[in-house]
Amino acid sequence: MAVMKRYTADFQESVRLAVLQENLSLPAASEKLGLSLTTLRTWRNRDEAQGKPWSAALTASPSPRFSIIKDRDALSETLLQDYFLVHLEALDSLKLSQEDPIKKVDALSKLSQALDRTLSSLEKVSPDLSRLAIAKQFLERQIQFVEKHFPHHLPCFVEVLEPFGNHLSEHMTER
Repeated sequence: MAVMKRYTADFQESVRLAVLQENLSLPAASEKLGLSLTTLRTWRNRDEAQGKPWSAALTASPSPRFSIIKDRDALSETLLQDYFLVHLEALDSLKLSQEDPIKKVDALSKLSQALDRTLSSLEKVSPDLSRLAIAKQFLERQIQFVEKHFPHHLPCFVEVLEPFGNHLSEHMTER
């Protein structure tokens, strides 16, 4: 006859969190943790009935990195700040590059498109970001204007965009 093991509530909760953080299926968790699949299903069904999800898709946060962020605006702001840091790194790289100015303009265009897609996605999560979309549209038009009427000033324009991006990032964190 099999002996029934008793697990503490703390142990069961640590198993649930491990499944969430590592995004494990129940069979994978069973194998990794050495627990029976039936036991895990029993715990999962009980916990989900109590509103404690076992699936990352059911949590308020899309990944363990954001597990402490409950509010959509805070999540959106964090994602946007992360994006701006990468965007600024790309601008730094572009500024220091010895590439042909036409290739730099093409890279600026691609960065602008990436920013547009990022803001569009984040607007769906946080409508307050629409004011950033307006600012982005302004910058796009400014880039087009400089490119068309003052192409010889484009390297200087790129040089000004970097500190402006830093300023914008700092301003966003002040809210």
